Amino acid sequence: MIKTLARLLTVRTMRGPNFLIQGDYPLKLHKSYTDQVALLKSRGLIIHDDSQAAKVLETVNYYRLSGYLHEFKKNGEDCYIDGLSFEKVLALYHFDAKLTRVLMYALEDVEESLNTQGDRSLNLGGRYKQ
Repeated sequence: MIKTLARLLTVRTMRGPNFLIQGDYPLKLHKSYTDQVALLKSRGLIIHDDSQAAKVLETVNYYRLSGYLHEFKKNGEDCYIDGLSFEKVLALYHFDAKLTRVLMYALEDVEESLNTQGDRSLNLGGRYKQ
């Protein structure tokens, strides 16, 4: 049984008891939604409605959305290609979410069928013959 917080951190992180305190990298300070919008704009993303973009960032994590922006960065720079808008990135995010739902729905039937066939083939030579 783990009795101390230091031992718990050691077991969970395998990095030592001071991992959360001294980690290898300093933690980034939290930015407000308006600061996140300003950061995106400073990198060249076109945002027509700042308040609407801030509302989106309240529900879609900044880092999740920024994952879609990596492909649009200029080579070797920390800014985005010309003409890229927040609306285009958000549309790409929504398309990806819908595609994921469609594929997961379709793959659920395939998975069930494979599980059934696998169970049946494993049991053919076993003790559960009919």
